[in-house]
Amino acid sequence: MCTAIDFKDAFVSCKGRRVHYRSLGAAKRAYVFIHGWGGDTNVWKYQGPLFEARRCLLIDLPGHGLSSCADELYDHELFARSVEAVLDAEDTKAAVVVGHSTGAAIAYQLIHRRVDRVAAFVSVEGSIPVSEDYQGQASRYVQRLSVLNGAEHDEAVKAFVGSMFPLGERSGGAEEVRRRMEATPREVLMYGLRYLADVTTWRLYPVRVPTLVINSQIVHPLASKRFLERFVSALEFSNWDDVGHFVMIEQADRFNAVVGNFLDRHDQA
Repeated sequence: MCTAIDFKDAFVSCKGRRVHYRSLGAAKRAYVFIHGWGGDTNVWKYQGPLFEARRCLLIDLPGHGLSSCADELYDHELFARSVEAVLDAEDTKAAVVVGHSTGAAIAYQLIHRRVDRVAAFVSVEGSIPVSEDYQGQASRYVQRLSVLNGAEHDEAVKAFVGSMFPLGERSGGAEEVRRRMEATPREVLMYGLRYLADVTTWRLYPVRVPTLVINSQIVHPLASKRFLERFVSALEFSNWDDVGHFVMIEQADRFNAVVGNFLDRHDQA
């Protein structure tokens, strides 16, 4: 985590389990950061410049990081409500939500369910519809689910994480990300893939809040601004051709500059 920044660790109850989050600052506008598949709050460890002079809430989704595991099925409601529980605990009506990968999918669903809770949205290599092929996304995750559900689960996780860093040694952070994902309970990883294999996850919902979409051209070569504009009314689109899935780790300085500019323009929106 960002050791130079004095985060406060806190827990909130959601459907009978403890959800961990880290908070910083006391301004009226809150900025919520949601990690992706198998991650935790540490994926944002290089975002110190974004946290300065802002009120930030970094969430460990149920079963991830320091949040407790569920003793029942992980479902769409559980993840979305865990975010809402943190907003309620912090007395935050509407926040700017930054989501990576599956975290962006959760934010996308939250906008659909409770748009009053989201003031602006940043999708970082998000698992949201980004191209005409969006209906095919679910089938690709069905295939991955089948592989990770097999006997060679650990090796499959390593291979999957490796595919997220297509630039290999040119990308930093791959080994740390892999270690954290391997430490995530198997049932949590499997639920995350089931969530992405569900066709309802990829439905088109209107997004009527300011939105910044950052994608890797390598990972999502078909991502299209024109397509996104069909359902995102206030879109800023950034497609990078020299980065993998963990944009905020691999090119932290560039990421912080682009996202910081967007956040600055919506501080008082």
